[in-house]
Amino acid sequence: MALIIPTSCSTFGDGTKTSGRFQKYVLAQVRSDANLDWVRRVRSLLVKTELKYDDIKQNKYRFQKDAALWAQIENGLGQATIIVVDPGEYEPLVRDTLRVADVEKAGSETKAIVEACVFEVLSGTPIAYLPQSLYRSVPWSNETALTTLDRFTPAGMLEALGGKPQHAIIFAARAHAVFDVSALDAAARTSDAFRSPRAARLVLPQVLAISRHFDTENQKTVDLLNKAVDVIADSMEEAFDSTDSIADTPLVMETDSRAYDEIQASDVAAGWAREMLEVGDARTLGSRFERVWLNGRRLK
Repeated sequence: MALIIPTSCSTFGDGTKTSGRFQKYVLAQVRSDANLDWVRRVRSLLVKTELKYDDIKQNKYRFQKDAALWAQIENGLGQATIIVVDPGEYEPLVRDTLRVADVEKAGSETKAIVEACVFEVLSGTPIAYLPQSLYRSVPWSNETALTTLDRFTPAGMLEALGGKPQHAIIFAARAHAVFDVSALDAAARTSDAFRSPRAARLVLPQVLAISRHFDTENQKTVDLLNKAVDVIADSMEEAFDSTDSIADTPLVMETDSRAYDEIQASDVAAGWAREMLEVGDARTLGSRFERVWLNGRRLK
């Protein structure tokens, strides 16, 4: 696994799901330089070894009585980035384009719609069709490699993820999270990283300079993301003479949340965001959190 060093920082993330027919996956991501004094303080007050969103929810009124503490909690949560993947957003498009052959292949109309929405979710990630995206945006001398990297088509990615829609949705959220970098602050989508050679030269070094840690949930998504990182790093090593040395260190990792305040903070932020989504639109998340992405589209 390739990682450009030295890293500029790390991020830590955790996710959860909403209820409903088309469940949304909500991933919260916190930077390693975030102020997390509130996590340690709350954990100490509750005499717990690990902080979860339910701890905040169940003790909300108790904490609100201490105005300074509650402000610290709200400000701390406000540092998080929220990445939402909503397959249901694609349902109208899928229904309008559904063919009889799709239904027959899936076995039912409901299953065909779900499968098509998952394909749209994967197609919207910056990892989809990665070799072709890199070839357009980054000088790549080995054109024959493009024909051997079909794993980054939606079908190839779904197969690598075991063919399970839920795995694909988690992968999509994590893929967008990997491309959540400051160089895309003015971009409309995470896929804008490949909008032009100029954008790629600015964005991709940042992508490769930030290690990403997620709570233990789905190793297949980590393996596939690191394969994508290898492809990006290899193309950059060839294209950019100024690129730093490459280390054999994974860029994306899963780790135990008990060991990191950042992941515990992400758990709280993800839970808070999930509850906001249960009663409101994704745009409302912008009132609480620093950055918000929906299906790879920048909302804030």
